Amino acid sequence: MTDPAVSGESGASPVPPPPPEEPAARRGVAILLAGAALVAAVIGGRVAFRSFTATSLWQQSVREETKRAAAYVETLRYVYTSEQPLAFALSEARFRSEELAKLAPTVSGTDRAAVELEQALQEYLSSGQLAEASPLFNDPKYRSDRGFDITRRLADQLNENPDLLAIDPERTRASGDKASTHAIRLMATTIIVALAFMCGTLAQGFARRRQAFLSVGTVLLVIGTASAAVVEVVS
Repeated sequence: MTDPAVSGESGASPVPPPPPEEPAARRGVAILLAGAALVAAVIGGRVAFRSFTATSLWQQSVREETKRAAAYVETLRYVYTSEQPLAFALSEARFRSEELAKLAPTVSGTDRAAVELEQALQEYLSSGQLAEASPLFNDPKYRSDRGFDITRRLADQLNENPDLLAIDPERTRASGDKASTHAIRLMATTIIVALAFMCGTLAQGFARRRQAFLSVGTVLLVIGTASAAVVEVVS
């Protein structure tokens, strides 16, 4: 055995024993790490949900835009390729009937019979079932000094489809942008929570500064949680 006196005379300083473990501090580190992991998981879930919502709304806005464009094209096609040619043809038949009625008294014989027959045919065309089926030709509100008010007829045709007018892809797209901004702001709060988790990890490795890391990590965790709550309320 070594004599304590000899050890003292040799000048070697004794190594100080390690500081005793503090159970309360170790529990605090565990709670900090668990709390940071839990908060990060909750925020990450909300970020994923809001990001999915934003993507879904953007896709829906594209579908709504396509549907509205297709409906507009179909309405334009119907008015300009179906109603307009028919209205012009009926207007031409009425004009021919009126002019032939003026011409009939000026001729005689077979010529007059042919004129009267043609006049009756044109009058029938301009007042028969085809004329009744043409709102552009029959309705006075679609008449103008230059012929037919096709623009007004087109507007009325669009107004007959309330479901089409209710489609608002811009509003849907704006909702998607709002959900995306919400997700980005929530993602930013995870940086604070990550710093809190880092402090908890450092507290495990540096026993002498454990309490300082634990205090800083706790403050960061509270700030990160409060920031996420504020984002949820404001956004």
